[in-house]
Amino acid sequence: SSKVELLGIARASRLLCTEFATQHKISVSFEEREIPREVPGAVTMCVYRVLQGALQNIAKHSPASSCHDELYGADGEIHLIVKDDGVGFDSEPALDPRGMGLVSMRERVALLNGRLSIDSSQGDGTRVHASLACRGSGV
Repeated sequence: SSKVELLGIARASRLLCTEFATQHKISVSFEEREIPREVPGAVTMCVYRVLQGALQNIAKHSPASSCHDELYGADGEIHLIVKDDGVGFDSEPALDPRGMGLVSMRERVALLNGRLSIDSSQGDGTRVHASLACRGSGV
């Protein structure tokens, strides 16, 4: 996305969250801290696409009234957390390969040797956490 290239991962993510909140009438908070100075392009795009996917899933499946998103750097990695207060789901069936959203996020992150966890349960919202290495960059 040219937004990510022009604005950087933090500003592009904040803008995406603002647009999402306006479009879907959901309260969205976005927090950023200690973003690594240099994040490889493939990593920034992966983080941005995971954020897009998580927000799309909230709009489609969650009926959440709010979500809190965090983007931060720690120990040579960049982390993205998207937590909503929606209805949640049983995460095992949701990872069925026939469903594209969560599987696509997991595959994107795996291609860059990152980690993706999805914690959700019925009635308790969903938390998506992606972490990817920022090789050769300081925090």
